[in-house]
Amino acid sequence: MNACAATANAVRPRLTTSPVLRACPLVAPRCRRQTLAKLTPPRQPLQTRPKCQALAGGLDPIERGVCVQGRFWQWRSVRMSRPSHPSASVVFVQSHLHRTEQKRQSVRVTACALVGVALTACAPPAATRGQPHLLGPQPFATSRAQPVAAVVFSGPAPIIVQIENSPASRPQSGLSDAAIVYEYVAEGGVGRLSAIFALPPAVQVGPVRSARLVTIALLQLYTGVLLYSGASTYIQGQLAASHRPHYDEDSAGGDLFRIAARTAPHNLYTDGTHMADALRRARVAPIGYEYLRPAAGGVGGSPAAAFSVPISAQERPRWTWNAPLHGWTRSEPDTGAVTDANTSQPVVVTTVIVQQVPIAISPNVVDVNGVHGVSHTVTGSGTAQVFAGGSEYDATWSQPRTGPPTFTLADGQPAPMAPGLVWIELVAIGAPAPIG
Repeated sequence: MNACAATANAVRPRLTTSPVLRACPLVAPRCRRQTLAKLTPPRQPLQTRPKCQALAGGLDPIERGVCVQGRFWQWRSVRMSRPSHPSASVVFVQSHLHRTEQKRQSVRVTACALVGVALTACAPPAATRGQPHLLGPQPFATSRAQPVAAVVFSGPAPIIVQIENSPASRPQSGLSDAAIVYEYVAEGGVGRLSAIFALPPAVQVGPVRSARLVTIALLQLYTGVLLYSGASTYIQGQLAASHRPHYDEDSAGGDLFRIAARTAPHNLYTDGTHMADALRRARVAPIGYEYLRPAAGGVGGSPAAAFSVPISAQERPRWTWNAPLHGWTRSEPDTGAVTDANTSQPVVVTTVIVQQVPIAISPNVVDVNGVHGVSHTVTGSGTAQVFAGGSEYDATWSQPRTGPPTFTLADGQPAPMAPGLVWIELVAIGAPAPIG
């Protein structure tokens, strides 16, 4: 019996999962040995353990975890009273519970042992597409908003992908697998998306399109790596001055590619394997912030079965609360329901935030038709609406130096946030989302 199997038989898993669970295309190609052990989760509350320091120091940031059943799990160390191997430090993972099933159950997982300085990593099984990336949405309580366990992800820098949102680009691929999606107006009233991926997903992502001024601000705030099709001369210069890694179609080295199923310019895509490659090439430091923190339902909310967002006169998406799916589904005035091309299922967003920011015409950016670009100020603070659990909450947003903004209710409590995909709509000051 190898060290992994022996330890698996001796110890029960005692770690929590990463709060950002992503489909993972690859982890540590150095896999040499693996064992399947049937492990029963402990009945007592799971306890977060310190990260395995040896693993953290021995692998690239993107490899600080393991793929199990197509999910990425952060490494946690488990101390054993009687190690099955001298100097063994063992890492376990617990299976992700399905979003509609909250009870714990025995699961088959992949367990790896770190023996001394010799590390063996687990190869991922076939990835499952379109699954939730956080533990399934919980029903919102009616009590005062209280933060639940902090969503802290000390992992690789996120990947920001510029995604088109013109009618010809729909349905897009990979939006369901993002951690946060920003939507904002570009020149001519067209909407543009910046999808922030905490980890490379095991799916295609696209269509990839050009960067905008606000893209640079998001790249700096999230200290991430940008994938985009290109940009104007002025924006390219600003990207260079940002000193953040950014790869367009010319510099991506194959990490952006054209697909035959669509016609140009709506056929530029990437996927998890190529996004992981871009991360490796970028060699950026792990993030030092936390993603948006889930919180229970708060006071002062108003029922909101549906609402529309005034991105521009041409772009007014409508969001509708879908109780069976525990989230909001989206429809476009011209193309109808928004689905993910990877799954043909609706894109379900657990929290939609309408963030009012200063928007101005930029004299430095002009497209081929002579239309000036748009600038968004996403630093500072302002007014926001938070839509979660079928309700709308008035809130104030504040942008820290890095990471996502915070959203606070009038009583000082954190605004409700449901675990799952967060969609942030950047709208002009004085342009709230009408309910109904």
